[in-house]
Amino acid sequence: MTLLRDISAFLSLFFSAVVFALLFRSKYPPRRTWLTIFAIAAVLLPIGLTLFALLGEPYLMPVTLFTCTLPSLVLFYLLSKYRDGRFFFTFCLSDTVCIWLMQVTNLLDRLCGGTYVVLFLSRLILLPLFGLLLWKKLRRPYLELQDSLPGGWWTITVIAALFYLLLLTTSLPVDVPFEDRQELVRALLMLLLMPITYLAILGSLHRQMLYYEARNRQDLLSAQVSGLESRIGAARAAEESVRIERHDLRHKLLTVEDMLRRGEMESTLAYIHTLQGEVEYTRPEKWCENPLLDAVFSAYFAQAEARKIRVRARLSLPEELPVDAAELSTVFANALENAIHACASLPEGQRELVCTCISHPSLMFEIANPYRGPLRFDEHGLPLAQTPGHGIGTRSIAAFCEKHDACCVYETRDGWFHLKIAL
Repeated sequence: MTLLRDISAFLSLFFSAVVFALLFRSKYPPRRTWLTIFAIAAVLLPIGLTLFALLGEPYLMPVTLFTCTLPSLVLFYLLSKYRDGRFFFTFCLSDTVCIWLMQVTNLLDRLCGGTYVVLFLSRLILLPLFGLLLWKKLRRPYLELQDSLPGGWWTITVIAALFYLLLLTTSLPVDVPFEDRQELVRALLMLLLMPITYLAILGSLHRQMLYYEARNRQDLLSAQVSGLESRIGAARAAEESVRIERHDLRHKLLTVEDMLRRGEMESTLAYIHTLQGEVEYTRPEKWCENPLLDAVFSAYFAQAEARKIRVRARLSLPEELPVDAAELSTVFANALENAIHACASLPEGQRELVCTCISHPSLMFEIANPYRGPLRFDEHGLPLAQTPGHGIGTRSIAAFCEKHDACCVYETRDGWFHLKIAL
C-alpha cells in the first residue's frame, strides 16, 4: 500500500507548482511561461521522487524543500513580473496551502486506520477540486489584487513565511501516529488557524483594493469633468469665432456687391484674390493621413499654441495603422495633455513641445517637453503625478502598452522629459 502513499506525495509536489503558476503574474506570455515550468518540472520531479523512494516518508519535507520549494522559488522569481513582496507572499501562500491540504489528508487517513487508501483518494479528489476553485473563482481576483496594490505586501509575507516554517516543523509524516489527544488537538487548531488568518489577510487586501479603485474612479470622473469643461469652453470659443467670421463675411460680401454696382471690376477681382489668400491662410493644417489622429493632433496643438507653447511636429502616420486608431488616439491625447500641462508652468520663452512619429519599420513615437522641478518615478518606471488629479493618463498609457506588448520608456535628459513608445 505504500505505492498509494508515494503516488499521493507525487501529486502533492506537482500540485504545489501548479498552484503557484496560477497565482503569480509572469512577465512572459502564457505559452512561454508554462513551457518553461513543465520543462523544469520534468527534471526536478524525477529527482525528488527518487530521493523520496530511497529515504522514505520521514524525509518528505526536506526532500520537498530542496527538490521542489527552493528550485521553484528561483525559477518563478526569474519569470515573475513583480519581484517584491507580492512574489514572496504568493510563494508562501501557495506552498502553505498545499502543505495544509497534505496535512488535512494525512489526518483523515490516520483517523481511518492509516492504510493510505483514504490518503490517496482524498488527495485525488481534494487537489483537483481546489485547483478548479482556484481557476474559476480565486485566480482572477488575486491577480487583480497584485496589479492594483503594489505596496504593503512585506508584512503579510512575514506572516505567511512564519506559517510555512510552522507547518514544516510541526507536521508529522502520515506513518507517525499521534502520541495523545493533546497532539491531535494542536494539529486541529493549526489546521483551523491558517485558513482563518489567510481569509482575514486577503479580505483586508480586497477591501483596500476596492478603496483604491473607488478613489481612482473618482479621480477619473474629476478628470473627465475637467476635460468636458475644457471642451465646452473650446466649443463656445469656436462658436464665437464662427459668429465673428459670419459677421465679417456679411460685410465683405456687401463690399463686393458695392464695388460691382459701381463697375470697379479690377478692384473687385483684386479684393476677391485678397479674400482667397485669407481663406488659404486660415485653412486647417493636416498633420497625418489618419483622420482620427489628425483631429487629435489639431486639437492639442491648437491648445498648445493658445498657451504660447512652440510646437515642433514631424509626423508620418498612414491612414491604416497596426493598432486601433481610437486606442492610439487616447494615448496621444493623454501624452500631449501631460506635456502641455508641464509646459504651461514654464516661462513663456521656454515652452516647447516636440512630437515625432514614424510608422516604418515599426510604429514608434516620441513626445518631449521641458519641465521644471523634481520628477519622481515609481518602482515600475512610471512618473508620479506632481499634483492631485493627474497621473490617470500615465496609467492609461501603461495599460495600452501592456495590451499591445509595446516598449514604453519615460526618461529625463538635460531638463527635458521624454516619452518613447515602440510597438
